[in-house]
Amino acid sequence: MLLILTAPIQTGKTRWLEALVSELASRGVASYGVVAPGRWHREPEGGGALVKDGIDNVLLPSGERVRLAEAACGHDGMAGLGWSFDAGALARVDGHFAELASHAGGAPGLLVVDELGPLELKRGEGLAHAVELLGRGPAPAWPHAVVVVRPALVPLAKERFQAAWGDLEPIVPGDDARELVLGLLGA
Repeated sequence: MLLILTAPIQTGKTRWLEALVSELASRGVASYGVVAPGRWHREPEGGGALVKDGIDNVLLPSGERVRLAEAACGHDGMAGLGWSFDAGALARVDGHFAELASHAGGAPGLLVVDELGPLELKRGEGLAHAVELLGRGPAPAWPHAVVVVRPALVPLAKERFQAAWGDLEPIVPGDDARELVLGLLGA
């Protein structure tokens, strides 16, 4: 089953996913793919609000951390997305998904893609190998997957992956979604 994790920005999707991956690991279930935690700092003025100033990608299962993007100032953001992506880092992360395509794997785990955005779903750029891998549907190494998609892009994700996965289930971060994933994986 393909689970589409969706919620507005800065509502804890990645934190929830990181906790899920950690819990699965503690239960002996591997996760493959990428989790994309933000890098944050506190503003000294204005009450010390947290500001997101970058995005990392953590490659699963190895845990290798890649600095993917920095907050763009003005019009420097790639494709007007508000982020300036490091081309080498993006190629490394996309290459990770290409490497996973040949993974024979042991016990079944969970494929994780955090996240597919306009770059991938509208332009066919960015994490193209992640889109390709999801487009193949379930595999012995990952009979189930979680992909993070913003609410406005859920219809595109459904259109793109419905044929390969059949069952698509939108989920939001929380205990119900956690229980669903653990149940699917027998964890």
